[in-house]
Amino acid sequence: EKEGLLNDQRRYDSMRGNLESMFQTKHTSTEQKLMEVRSRKGECRDRLEHYREELVRIMNCIKSENASINALNAIESEVLAIQQDNARVKAAVSSSLQELKTGQALLSKDLSAKIRAVELALARGANILDA
Repeated sequence: EKEGLLNDQRRYDSMRGNLESMFQTKHTSTEQKLMEVRSRKGECRDRLEHYREELVRIMNCIKSENASINALNAIESEVLAIQQDNARVKAAVSSSLQELKTGQALLSKDLSAKIRAVELALARGANILDA
């Protein structure tokens, strides 16, 4: 019976050694996998941070482009307003020029009529003096 107990003890010790060896192997493997996962996690965080920085840069570019577009739209509106003002001024100048030409023509007619009247008066006066 003692021999049976010793055999049982040996089998137990052998089995325990095998189980501890298997546990140690699994534990080491799991630790390695955990380190790999942590390493990949760090790499993913780095990539994510890089993508975030790139996204912020792109957003700033978009904001800058939008500001440029708004400025160009404002300038375009100012140019259109200036063109409209220029068209109004041109129309007013054309109208004033036409009025000036009409006035000059009327003054010329009036002056011609007055000159003829003076010439006639001078001719009458000369005829009176001659008679």
